[in-house]
Amino acid sequence: MSHQFENICVIGIVTLTEEELARIQSYSKTKIQFFPKLSQSSKTIAKHIGNSDCLLASRHLKLDATVFKKCTALKYIGIYGTSLENIDLDSAKVHKVPVKNVPQYYDYDIVEYVIAELLQKIRGLDTVSWWKAPSSLEGKTIGIVGLGAVGKGLAKVAQALKMRAVYFDQFRHEDVEKIGVPYRELDALLKESDIISVNVRVTSPMFLKAQFDLMKDGAILISISDGEVFKIADFTKWISNPHNLAIFDAIGGEEYGQFKSLKNVSISKRDAYVTKESFERLSKGFIKNLAEFCRTAAKVETVD
Repeated sequence: MSHQFENICVIGIVTLTEEELARIQSYSKTKIQFFPKLSQSSKTIAKHIGNSDCLLASRHLKLDATVFKKCTALKYIGIYGTSLENIDLDSAKVHKVPVKNVPQYYDYDIVEYVIAELLQKIRGLDTVSWWKAPSSLEGKTIGIVGLGAVGKGLAKVAQALKMRAVYFDQFRHEDVEKIGVPYRELDALLKESDIISVNVRVTSPMFLKAQFDLMKDGAILISISDGEVFKIADFTKWISNPHNLAIFDAIGGEEYGQFKSLKNVSISKRDAYVTKESFERLSKGFIKNLAEFCRTAAKVETVD
């Protein structure tokens, strides 16, 4: 018999199916408390959680020290997503509340998005196109900035399309170098790449005037990173060259909306990871985390 929580509170998750909600309900002794809208108020969030011993929440929900201090019944927090940047993990540790997320559920969905966007632009199949004539990705050099799971997947697909891939990362990756994807310092990568894909999280701009000045005339810059990856003033000058092209998904483009009317800037209305399959994997991993916690808790209760 699996452990059951006294009460489960769900905040900000609106994509779960009825079947998935029913599975979650099976782990609660009482009816799930469901709040579809996110609040930025710690007081309101704490009020929603109340005496719940399980919180299942969107990755966008902010859980600070105030929430943990008020919600002393919490025994488990499940995050519907990968990022934990909105969670005060130190407070969670102090209050002995485990926090589980779902890593790497969308990596190849993002790889597909990057390639799809590049093909549309380079072949002239979109309103925003590269140069004047349809071109091929074959033979082009793609510089990959950030070699996590997305970067590694992109490198492999690029090779399959007969592109040349190079990478920059804070760590060296021998597994990728062994398949013919060499490491480059950032400046060297920018000089030799026709296409630059940025797949990193930043807390301050990574591309300034010095970096833009190194890039080829007519370079393609594609970013799926949130935050101000490119310093606005320096990006403004770079994108004023009509040969250059910038591509953003919805998250990557949040800081660059002022440029969306330009013919050489493309900002998608969708996030790169959004597919039916990615949400299925997310939900599966999310519920699996909950089930595993309950199984472990049940074993402890049996021993006690």
